[in-house]
Amino acid sequence: MTAREAALKALAAFENGQSPEAAVDGFRLEPREAALARRICACVLTNRLLIDLWIGKHVGRPLEKLQQRLLDALRLTAAQIAWFDRVPNSAAVNEGVKLVRTYVNSGAAKLANAVMRRMAEDGRPPKPKGADAASVEFSCPVELYQYYVNNYGAETALGIAKAQNELPPVYARVNTLKTTPEALIERLAGEGAQAKAHPWLPGTFEVGLSGSVEALAAFREGLFFVQDPAATLAVLAAVPSPGMRLLDACASPGGKSFAAALEMRGEGSIVSRDISEKKLRPIIEGAQRLEVDIIHTEARDASKDAPGEGFDTVLADVPCSGFGTVRKKPEIRYKPLASVAALPEKQLAILNNLAGAVKPGGVLLYSTCTLIKEENEGVTDAFLAGRPDFEPEAFSLPGAGRCDGRVTLLPGKLGTDGFYICKMRRKKI
Repeated sequence: MTAREAALKALAAFENGQSPEAAVDGFRLEPREAALARRICACVLTNRLLIDLWIGKHVGRPLEKLQQRLLDALRLTAAQIAWFDRVPNSAAVNEGVKLVRTYVNSGAAKLANAVMRRMAEDGRPPKPKGADAASVEFSCPVELYQYYVNNYGAETALGIAKAQNELPPVYARVNTLKTTPEALIERLAGEGAQAKAHPWLPGTFEVGLSGSVEALAAFREGLFFVQDPAATLAVLAAVPSPGMRLLDACASPGGKSFAAALEMRGEGSIVSRDISEKKLRPIIEGAQRLEVDIIHTEARDASKDAPGEGFDTVLADVPCSGFGTVRKKPEIRYKPLASVAALPEKQLAILNNLAGAVKPGGVLLYSTCTLIKEENEGVTDAFLAGRPDFEPEAFSLPGAGRCDGRVTLLPGKLGTDGFYICKMRRKKI
């Protein structure tokens, strides 16, 4: 199976509610082909509204009248023409026509050939016009874009949409239990990867490389782990310190547990929980790779299972809609807002259940990777209204400065994922 065939099938999987990246992984392609297939899918989903405008300009009929495989072949060819500098337009068109001939029929291939050649002549999609121009240009569905406008203002909404269409950097967090930042930079350079220190977050680097991070020997040896600065900030807000007892209640895949272990200098105890043994597997494997021995895993449902008690700090990075991570997972932008409306109830249940695990004087840190306020301020406000024994506590963070108990990290402002962080302390009396 070629990369383009895999991309076509992965886009079909997305239409059926599956993860396109997981679909590509399931095809077990040669690494280079798999990487190309993932890149094609990501490009299509990042720019789909704009691509559809472009296809509609040339196809001469409503797109919903086209067979799905034909439309997806047109989309992935358009993506290569406009955004893949190393792919000749002729190759993109020829391969696209082959896909249509193979997976649709020869009649559809004639239409595809004509449309693809016209797009190749254009070189780039047309500039959107009208009231929804920004929504189309940055492929942020109208419902979601309007939500951002209504809740953050027009200027910020535009900044969010722009930032979430940018290619996300790969950020590495140095494992200070095994190496130093300087030694890691030198080691990565020796493997052909360039590491650039983050401008305001010590211990974090932007890594430039042509292949996958997992292929680097420095990664396999546990000298660093991948973590967006926003997730690091969520841990820093809790101020983990050596010797404390910390619970990471929704821990998979483990990044916050690992970051907390570094802040604790490998001293103390971290209980990392998630809902199943399968979810715990990457935490166990990551801790072994990083040689972090203070992490212990438990399979528990944070919303209802007994949480224990006496923890100095409880991290509640709850399951959420994920709209803050759209630049990494572009398919998320197409979720209808109604499909995530039930999440705040679940998130509040998690907070209420975990509250008893926090010892008097301890910290409960709530975080999400979404920009939906009902999942953020809506949940923590409801929790604090029902739990007078907790109160918000101000904190300071690199880049964000002083935060009055909570902060929303917006894409386009600090270069991070979209994230919400709220720090609450349990009163001693």
